[in-house]
Amino acid sequence: MIQSVIIQNNAMNDSEKARFYGKENAALDFVMENQLKDLTLWRDFVDVFRRSPDDVDDGWRGEYWGKMMRGACMSYECTHSYELYRILTNTVYDMMSTQDKFGRISSYSLSNEFHGWDMWCRKYVMLGMEYYIDICKDKRLIAIIIDCIKRQADYIIEKIGDNPGQIGIFETTNWWGGLNSSSMLEPFVRLYNLTKQQKYLAFAEYLIEKGFCSKLNIIQACLHKTLYPYQFPYTKAYEMMSCFEGLLEYYRIKGGEDYLRAVVNFVDMVAETDVTVIGCCGCTHELFDHSAVKQTEPPSEFIMQETCVTVTWMKLCFNLLKLTGDSKYAALIEQSGYNALLGAVNVNLNDLKLCENQTENLNNGVKFIFDSYSPLYYDQRGKKIGGFKDYKDNYYYGCCNCIGSAGVAVLNKFGVMETSNGIVVNNYKRSKISTDKIAVNIYGNLNKNGHVNIRIVSACSDDCEIRLLIPTWLDNYMIKINGKITAENKLFNGYVILTKKWNIGDEIQLCGKVNIRSIVLNNKIAFQKGAVVLARDENDNGDFYAAIHTNARLVVGKSDLPHEYCYETLVNDKKVRFIDYASAGQQYDNLPCKITVWSDILDKKA
Repeated sequence: MIQSVIIQNNAMNDSEKARFYGKENAALDFVMENQLKDLTLWRDFVDVFRRSPDDVDDGWRGEYWGKMMRGACMSYECTHSYELYRILTNTVYDMMSTQDKFGRISSYSLSNEFHGWDMWCRKYVMLGMEYYIDICKDKRLIAIIIDCIKRQADYIIEKIGDNPGQIGIFETTNWWGGLNSSSMLEPFVRLYNLTKQQKYLAFAEYLIEKGFCSKLNIIQACLHKTLYPYQFPYTKAYEMMSCFEGLLEYYRIKGGEDYLRAVVNFVDMVAETDVTVIGCCGCTHELFDHSAVKQTEPPSEFIMQETCVTVTWMKLCFNLLKLTGDSKYAALIEQSGYNALLGAVNVNLNDLKLCENQTENLNNGVKFIFDSYSPLYYDQRGKKIGGFKDYKDNYYYGCCNCIGSAGVAVLNKFGVMETSNGIVVNNYKRSKISTDKIAVNIYGNLNKNGHVNIRIVSACSDDCEIRLLIPTWLDNYMIKINGKITAENKLFNGYVILTKKWNIGDEIQLCGKVNIRSIVLNNKIAFQKGAVVLARDENDNGDFYAAIHTNARLVVGKSDLPHEYCYETLVNDKKVRFIDYASAGQQYDNLPCKITVWSDILDKKA
């Protein structure tokens, strides 16, 4: 029973007083400085709602503002940057000024509303405002924003439904069986939580009753596991995950074991059949397609492994981690965050010169902060800008660029979390954590070196719980407290729980072996160092296409390319070098720039 997973004190909360100092924090600062503090972007994305440009092609330009606002608010929770808060406050005021006399905030005109991606874009406006409310310090402004969201929602309730004269939810779009429009569930549940007005909950329940898809009630399909998601009539990964994010929010408020079971089953089935080695889904461009098996193949549709999917997957797993306290969700976040997500961060501010849909003027200098797709088998980054639309004359943007900051925020948030009894450590990187109960500093890097120290820097007067995740990639682990091996090593949902009155100077040491593991699939082989996937870079290999022995032994190597991990092996007396996936292929404005995670096997009969 799912209730056995959700036990007292197992629920986790974000810790707003945790600060990491590794690659995840560098990515957060990079995105903040190069995107989220860009006043021109915020102004232009609001201006979209004054011009109704999505009428032209039933487009999705109206998603940009809300999607970036959500990620910006989550990033603010990690940094508490006053500059960012001021920028977000001003853009919320600006967005509210676009509301028309009917209560609409839409990138579609009145005469063309409820087509294409209109509901999807309205969803993001509402969500952007709701996420801002979470960080807003001004009660008066909160009341104004809630009133603005209510007017948007009331108009939708009036127009959408099964009553005479209304438009059915699946009739509001001609895309993906209505998955995109059905994802309106999340902002309506959040609005009910803010207002306690029954009409918003009733609309949410209407969306749930419809089952998200015109050809199959996918809630019921997941509840009973009748089909895997890649077998559904519509398999658009990002939009489907967004619907289940909304269903999980509904469960938080109203309960209902079946709703939680449907979400848990959905995530379990995706993890089983569609999550690749780097933690993304969809090897047929942006669709569930049994990627767990297909991932060793060249991309069949030119692009694969969309960053929007990576981020939405991380967010959904993060919410399940907070709710259930099950470490499997932390492991999934780690897999996605340190591979697919960080690999998509455009750390060199490449212009995407080789990109299929880049413009001749290179977007007038406006940078794409995230790459949209992640290669796996002898392919390159920067192939195409996902969600590519012009938002004003000669300026373009994309969906993955707007959503990426939310993923970076999740990667910084999940590392150390709080419970009512103490803290939970999910990620062992150098960091400082301070809560009302305890403060600790973490030294070292468990994934890289196999050991980490946790030092208590603020004592607690009562018993305090420190819950340590034991990664599945850590072999022969051992825990010491103040230099002595502890007998407290029984696992609960993947965690060891240490409870005592901690004193300043107390130290916990976690150590073990982090071996390089090989994965063999479809006569291909890949390698991992802990949670980090290794890849070959065309600029760093004498024989980039050389096949690898299944018993290849990787040893520490050296590379002239920027990297965090580097290993190498000999093939026919030539060195074949591997670096961490996030660092591989990052010079994708210049050829050659291919990378590969999967290598052909030299001894296929082995």
